[in-house]
Amino acid sequence: TSVSSSYKSILMALDDTQVTGNEGIVEHQIDRSINNLCAIASRSMQYTDRQVIEIMVSKPKGI
Repeated sequence: TSVSSSYKSILMALDDTQVTGNEGIVEHQIDRSINNLCAIASRSMQYTDRQVIEIMVSKPKGI
């Protein structure tokens, strides 16, 4: 969650640690990090959209 991420960020700041371009989707250039995040979001949404439609279609009618 965003609260959990914020808390972890605070702990990292207090410990004077940071994420580098060698970890996860983070890159050394901010633009590339943003592109990585956008790629994950846009590709994942295809599956999310399908799942939302399946849930909507499976709901009982008229309730």
